[in-house]
Amino acid sequence: APAGAPAGGHFLAALVRPAGVRRRSTAAEYGGEVRQSGKGPRTAGQRAIAEREQDGEELPVGSRGGEMGMAEGHRPVMTERVLALLAPALELPGSVLVDATLGRAGHTGALLARHPGLTVIGVDADDAAIGESRQLLAAYQDRVRLVHAAFDQITEILARLEVVRVQGVLFDLGVSSPQLDDPARGFAYSYDAPLDMRMDRTQALTAAEVVNTYPAARLAQVLREYGEERFARRIADAVVRERSRAPLTSTMRLSEIVRDSIPAPARRSGGNPAKRTFQVLRIEVNGE
Repeated sequence: APAGAPAGGHFLAALVRPAGVRRRSTAAEYGGEVRQSGKGPRTAGQRAIAEREQDGEELPVGSRGGEMGMAEGHRPVMTERVLALLAPALELPGSVLVDATLGRAGHTGALLARHPGLTVIGVDADDAAIGESRQLLAAYQDRVRLVHAAFDQITEILARLEVVRVQGVLFDLGVSSPQLDDPARGFAYSYDAPLDMRMDRTQALTAAEVVNTYPAARLAQVLREYGEERFARRIADAVVRERSRAPLTSTMRLSEIVRDSIPAPARRSGGNPAKRTFQVLRIEVNGE
C-alpha cells in the first residue's frame, strides 16, 4: 500500500486487463493483444480496433474495453469485476478512489452509484473525456473531482487537492473506441483523417509534425525502436521524399507511402503494411 493508506484498512490498486490478454515480445513494453467475446453492433472505432488486431498490431492493454461508450448507455466490459474487487476498500464512508483513466466515466459512475459515501478523483489526459464525464456525472458532482492530466501526475494531483490518503486506484489502460471513432483524432488507418494521434489535444506534438519534421535518420530510429519495423529506413526515406513535394497531412496518404515502401512479397502477409508505422507514431506522439 502507498504512504497514507489507512492502517489496518483496505487499499486496492486495480489494473484492468480483460480475460484473454496475453503479453507479447514484439514491442512488449507498449501493448498487448486483447481478445474478447461477444457479438452485436460495433462502432467504427471498435471495427478499427478489430481490424488492427487482426493485422497483428500492438494495441495498448484495455483498448477494446467498452468504457468509452458510456455516453450511449454502454457499461465497461469489466464493470462487475471492478465493483467486486474494489468493494472491500470502498465500503466505509469517506473512502476516496482515484480513477486514473476516467474515459467516459463508466467505472466511476458505477462505483459512485454503488458506494454513497465514496468520492472519486477522475484523471484523464483527453480533454474531451473530461468534458463528457462532467455531464455524465452531474448527479454526483459533489462527490467527484475531475482533473485533466496524465496519470503519472497522480502524486502531484493529490498534493494539490490536499488529499493525504486514498483507498483505491483504478487503471483501465489503452486507446479508447471514441478516440478511434472520431476521424479528427487521426488514430486509424482504416479511413482518411488528419495526422493527429494526440491523446491529449492540448499538447503541441502531432503525428503530422513527426512525419513532416523528423530527419530520416530519427524517423527510421523510432520505427525500429518502437515498432521493430524491418523496412524502417525505406519508409523514412520515402516519407522525407514525399514531404519535400507537399506536406503529409492525411492518414490515407501516409498509409499509401508506407505500403509503396515495402517490397511486394512482404506486403502479402502480416496484415496492413502501415500497422507498425501507425503504432510507432502513436507511441512517439503520446510519449508511451
